[in-house]
Amino acid sequence: MCAAYDEGAIGDWGALHLRQDLGAGAGAAAAAYAAFALAEASGRLSGTTLLERLGRTRVLILGGLTACAGMLLASLAPNVWLALAGFAATGLGLANLFPAAIAGPAGWPGPPAWR
Repeated sequence: MCAAYDEGAIGDWGALHLRQDLGAGAGAAAAAYAAFALAEASGRLSGTTLLERLGRTRVLILGGLTACAGMLLASLAPNVWLALAGFAATGLGLANLFPAAIAGPAGWPGPPAWR
């Protein structure tokens, strides 16, 4: 739920934050979502490797901490470049949270409860 909320917040409000709060131009403001999406795509492409090496629990914990730090940096940054770095860190952190959380119950032993 938190991963979906963060993705929506960046998609809906990231450019406005850069434009209105930090005085960025239209191109730099649009880069907020681009930095997030590029980092998230890169993270998802390496997700299988991360899950195999670190395990689901570590990926979820480290991803959550990275996303939290990125959102804090993006929202509290005094300039556009630090905010963009925060959006990128958020993308990396969120990249595997949602897929790992959704896939988690599939690995549980026993039949699903609804059968």
